[in-house]
Amino acid sequence: MSSIASITSLIYFFGAIFVIIVISFSYNMMKEQKRAEQLLVQSNTELEHVIEERTKSLKDAQEKMMQQEKFAVIGKLAGSVAHELRNPLEVITNSIHFLNMKFPTTNDMLAKHLKIIREQSDRANKIISDLVDFARTRPYETRILDIKSLIEETLEQIPKIETIEIRTRFDPDLSRSIA
Repeated sequence: MSSIASITSLIYFFGAIFVIIVISFSYNMMKEQKRAEQLLVQSNTELEHVIEERTKSLKDAQEKMMQQEKFAVIGKLAGSVAHELRNPLEVITNSIHFLNMKFPTTNDMLAKHLKIIREQSDRANKIISDLVDFARTRPYETRILDIKSLIEETLEQIPKIETIEIRTRFDPDLSRSIA
């Protein structure tokens, strides 16, 4: 019986070792599966981030293309409007020239009003040119401006109101700035 007990003990011993090996293998497999799941979650998160970035880039590119298309349409519209407005302005300018030739400036009031019409016609033409220039897409450029002169010219174009006095006071160090 002792040999049967020895064999039984040996079987239990090898059975216990087998169970330990199976548990160890199962533990390592679960550990590897958990690491694979974590890697999968991390890869999924990174992929979502990349997809979000690409989607944002595509939306930005689409918005930029739509903006460029709008500017192109605005440019065409501005060119068309400019053409249609410049024709009557040219008629006005030619009429002023004709009236100046036909009626010499003996009448001060007539000369004054013809001059006003000419100045306003030139101003309207400049506004049209500015509109067309604004509608054109150009690369950004910097240049030096005389801020004081720019402000004074702008104030000269504003219609004067008798009850309002505009006073300007510029810093002596104010000269030129980049715009």
